[in-house]
Amino acid sequence: AERLAGEALAKDARSGDALANAAVAALHGGKPSIAARHLAALKAAAPSHPLVVRMGQAEEAFDRAAGGAV
Repeated sequence: AERLAGEALAKDARSGDALANAAVAALHGGKPSIAARHLAALKAAAPSHPLVVRMGQAEEAFDRAAGGAV
């Protein structure tokens, strides 16, 4: 999966889907720092990508829950 994601990024390094797939493949491959780099690039290149939107929603929910913690 990582190899295929890399090939897709080589064709279009700003493709939202390619960046999202590369991030997920890196996470599944145990490479969180690479996944973080792809996610940062995804946020910059495609801020309305469904993965970015969902991550933002999850972060907001976590912040709300953590704000109520004692």
